[in-house]
Amino acid sequence: PGTALPKKHCCASLRCATTPAQRATDAAFTALQSAHRQQPPTTICVVLVASVDSQLEQEILDAGSEYQHLAGLPKALLPVSGGKRVLDYWWTAIESQRQISDVYLVTNAKSFKHFERWATARGLPSQNVVNDGTTTRASSLGAARDLLLALNRCGYNNDRDVVVVAGDSLFHREFDL
Repeated sequence: PGTALPKKHCCASLRCATTPAQRATDAAFTALQSAHRQQPPTTICVVLVASVDSQLEQEILDAGSEYQHLAGLPKALLPVSGGKRVLDYWWTAIESQRQISDVYLVTNAKSFKHFERWATARGLPSQNVVNDGTTTRASSLGAARDLLLALNRCGYNNDRDVVVVAGDSLFHREFDL
């Protein structure tokens, strides 16, 4: 009846030994945790567009004068519907994803300037267009090495998610990245 319940303490020894400095550190840590939870996730998107010497390129050359204006264009920059390029469809899908914070294009030396112009026209920094240095199919690095080039360029250290896109491939309109 007249006995008071003991106060609850923050430590197991039933005595509170926190100092003002410890409380300030705890408050800062809690604020950082809260800020981290509020930040949207950051995802890197790597668009691979480094194919060289494609069969389509040869078919355009063989098709005659009707398609000569397309000769030399990389496959991902060819118009497919209403003048919209293959890569433009991917760009629309990528831009709509809030969690994607950085986009890198990996291309070959032969197509580098084409993709650099395309990227800068869309607000993508030119340093995000990675030249893998290849000019022929025989010297091609392959998708895995091209991906590694992009990840090295952006300083990736396993701290973010990565989405890899084959930028010269078409997808269905209802595709959801």
